[in-house]
Amino acid sequence: PTPRPACPRASMPVQKRPAAIKVAARDTALPAKRAKAASGEAAPVRAKERGRPKADPIVRQVADIVRGFSAADIPQDATDMLKGMLPFALTPFSGEREKQHQTVIDMAMDVLGAAEAHVAEAIEAARAAHAAVDEGSAGLAAAAAAASEALACKDAEMQSKKLGLAEDAKAFRAAKEAVAKAASDEAAVLKDVQAATARKERLMALEAEAKSLAEGSVGASTDAATDASADASAVGLRVEALASSLTLLGLDASMLAAVPNAFGKPTAARGAFDAMVISQVMQTLAQRI
Repeated sequence: PTPRPACPRASMPVQKRPAAIKVAARDTALPAKRAKAASGEAAPVRAKERGRPKADPIVRQVADIVRGFSAADIPQDATDMLKGMLPFALTPFSGEREKQHQTVIDMAMDVLGAAEAHVAEAIEAARAAHAAVDEGSAGLAAAAAAASEALACKDAEMQSKKLGLAEDAKAFRAAKEAVAKAASDEAAVLKDVQAATARKERLMALEAEAKSLAEGSVGASTDAATDASADASAVGLRVEALASSLTLLGLDASMLAAVPNAFGKPTAARGAFDAMVISQVMQTLAQRI
């Protein structure tokens, strides 16, 4: 069988749903309702403000007066009583007030006068205290200046004493060094004296030995026999010792060479040269002593 050709479908127009139309209408009407509601809420508030009663100026004045009572030294009951009576006393004009009204006003004026006097007294006391503080400050400033001046004087005195102590310390060190030097010099002098004394003693012993040999006295030596007939060997030893000791005196070499021969001979066998050598040695020893 032959297939049928497909028939084209007719396009239908697109229509909005009724629900969407209602939502759009409701959204359009919402701002108007809100504005109306807002205006409806604000209107009662303004009406309420227009209907609020104004504050009574007498009440404000009484409140100010009562605040002034705080500076006066009156009981709280009296303050409360005047606070309750003053509005009735101040409401009538000055020429229309009764005696009791004026009495309340006079009582309030007395309290305010006492408060004013109390405040004035407090101000005067504060001024006196301020003056006392100023006077005390001046006294403290003078005392501080005097203390500062005294401190400066003490500081100058301390500096002077420090300088004096430094000079004393310097003088003490110099004196100590001088004492040490004097002690050292004394020790050196003592050492020299001891050396000179020992040297003198040696020279005196040497002189005595030379004199003994020059006189031919064999017994003058402790090493030799005291007998008059001492042998020549003992005399020779003494002469050699004398010549060795004379070498340290710095005598002439020729003189030292002649000493053993001159002092070793018996006195009877000595010649003029021997006598001269012996005399020269004795003079040299005497000069050195």
